Amino acid sequence: QPQLLEDLKILKSLKLKEGKEGKVDDGNDKSSALQLWDMGYYMRKYKATLGVDEAELREYFPLDHVKKEILSIYQELLGLRFERVIVKNNNSKDNDDDETFEVWHEDVECYAVHDLKKWEEEEKKEGESASSLLGYFFLDIFPR
Repeated sequence: QPQLLEDLKILKSLKLKEGKEGKVDDGNDKSSALQLWDMGYYMRKYKATLGVDEAELREYFPLDHVKKEILSIYQELLGLRFERVIVKNNNSKDNDDDETFEVWHEDVECYAVHDLKKWEEEEKKEGESASSLLGYFFLDIFPR
């Protein structure tokens, strides 16, 4: 926890340097408190002071590969199967199927979540009802 407090102190000082609200005396001034929506912004600023180039890091971690591997790990750990579902954005008038979901941005993806064992049984039977379906989740990995 001491490291957390030190990190928060650094982020608060970055906020103050930019001329944001308040001042930091004892950390009790509410106007100097970092809000949840401040964290990502000031963490990127702090990384830049350390010489971390996020664009260069992305070259070593291609988004599609990382996303595929993370979903694969969760499938294995939790006994689930994820299937990408067709989505449409707010402006699209196509595909009014039950399996089509409207999303708030074109980069958002929707996945159906299935119980892996039930899904495998259904695959063997072919054409059976979707009893393995547990629900859906939206993957929105970009800050907006």
